[in-house]
Amino acid sequence: PADLEGLERILKTEGATLFFSEQITNPLTRIIDTVKIAELCRQYKVICCIDTTFATPVNHKPIQHGADLVLHSGTKYLAGHNDVLCGALAGKKELIAKVRSLQGILGGVVDAHAAYLLLRGIKTLSLRVTQQNKTAAAIAAALEHHPAIEKVHYPTITSHRDYAVASRPGMFEGGFGGVLSFEIKGDGNPWSQETFDATARFIDALKIPYIGPSLGGVESLVEQVRVVGYYDQPLEVRQKLSITNGLVRLACGIEDTQDLLDDVLQALTFVRPGAVVPTDAEPLMITGDEEDDKTNAWRRKLIRDLPDLRVPITVTAETSCVTAVQLMKSQGIDQMPVVQPLQGGASGEVEVIAVISMGALSKRLLTNPDQVDAPVFPFASTKFVVVEPTATLEEVADALHAYTDRRYGDMGVVIVAEDRGGKKLLRHVVSRVDVLAFETDSLAAAKQ
Repeated sequence: PADLEGLERILKTEGATLFFSEQITNPLTRIIDTVKIAELCRQYKVICCIDTTFATPVNHKPIQHGADLVLHSGTKYLAGHNDVLCGALAGKKELIAKVRSLQGILGGVVDAHAAYLLLRGIKTLSLRVTQQNKTAAAIAAALEHHPAIEKVHYPTITSHRDYAVASRPGMFEGGFGGVLSFEIKGDGNPWSQETFDATARFIDALKIPYIGPSLGGVESLVEQVRVVGYYDQPLEVRQKLSITNGLVRLACGIEDTQDLLDDVLQALTFVRPGAVVPTDAEPLMITGDEEDDKTNAWRRKLIRDLPDLRVPITVTAETSCVTAVQLMKSQGIDQMPVVQPLQGGASGEVEVIAVISMGALSKRLLTNPDQVDAPVFPFASTKFVVVEPTATLEEVADALHAYTDRRYGDMGVVIVAEDRGGKKLLRHVVSRVDVLAFETDSLAAAKQ
């Protein structure tokens, strides 16, 4: 979006109905020229909509610079306490009227309590953002020449690609928000395993920020961008987007500036090769304590001994995609096994050959609607988590915790199967909800 020449070429040759961009962009904090973009949009009769979630209205007001619409994720800075899900759109009356009319059809109305929380947050918006501006700028300045840092992405840094636009009088009134990103140097190769590991050690060594993908709240949040947002993208895509293995995004909260800066600096001491981040040891389970024994009893239960495990819901390789989606929707599940008759097995015995995901399948069908009646198997994954029926619930919980393919938002399931000559004879399917239910029942029983 910062490529004005490219934008004008597209508007001139191909035309458009709507221009949309973030200001400031995520995660590399690029700055767009709102004034010139708005002028181009007016010239070519294109609606100009700017998402100023990162900048906040405290720092940047696109409508004053010619934009038609402004979008905010109210979940972030506006509400400010990581407890609301909402959005806000402001702008020209005739455009908002069209959106409001469509909203009446699609729904998505903010409930009264969320609206109250949003109003509560807006009361302190200026105070919070002022502190977050200050902290982010201070950390950016401290890291600019730090030997462990390859590059800092924040508009106050003179080496920032858009510094000239960002520093133009009137563009940003109070600052640039609380989000900055920077790249851990590691071994000097931004795509190496060592740089990846060094960055992970830095993240783990931080004591104040929570690890999380959101921003704008009173608590600081941090993420290794390669892990949280781009783990499913191949190297060539990440290289094109400049998402290196060392890229860190830090969303500053309202903690004391010096406290947060000191924490970042101490965590950087662990990026050296071989450094070990100290961790608090898990408390030992005292088996002689009766109350503790009752509380943790559920962990030692064997899957084969559990009551009320429902019969696994399955599909075959020939089941159509649309049938699989409807079945998962009706049963309230987001994953299920793809099975076939177990060769040489008894009647009704089936082996698991793959697992189908509601998220993955729905995404495929949205992009390829002509395949709704196609067999489901080509869209299933042959990689899934398996445990024996003799496994304990604790082992199942650990297996679910290790489930990493979360790109589609699925909760994950564990296939309970017996090994029959390398074949997986299906016995049960255990989800996170099942594990939580057993834990809850056990805790309730322990208190009686």
